Amino acid sequence: MHTRRLLTGFLVCSLLLASACSYFSPTTPNSGQDGGLRTLVIPDDAEVFVDGSSMGPVSGFRGRTFIPMKGGQHVVEIKKPGYQTYRHEVTINNNIITITVTLKKEGVN
Repeated sequence: MHTRRLLTGFLVCSLLLASACSYFSPTTPNSGQDGGLRTLVIPDDAEVFVDGSSMGPVSGFRGRTFIPMKGGQHVVEIKKPGYQTYRHEVTINNNIITITVTLKKEGVN
């Protein structure tokens, strides 16, 4: 009876530890050709789009945080009303790309 409780306790602790390790691990590309995108953009309230889908404000994807992306070609756009849209094609191949850009105001060359 005592051994059974010890084994059950050990099993529960092992499962908790395994789930905590996966929950608190840093965000990294998971496998194959996958990777991601970080942004360093001025103004930092611009919005980032990948393949036409909004990912949110660029300020959310700098430092250790990035947009997970599948391997292959992708179109990245950075948009903010009153500014010229930045558009760039990137190739993800087991890497994390950082886009650094200052958006230009519309009507300014």
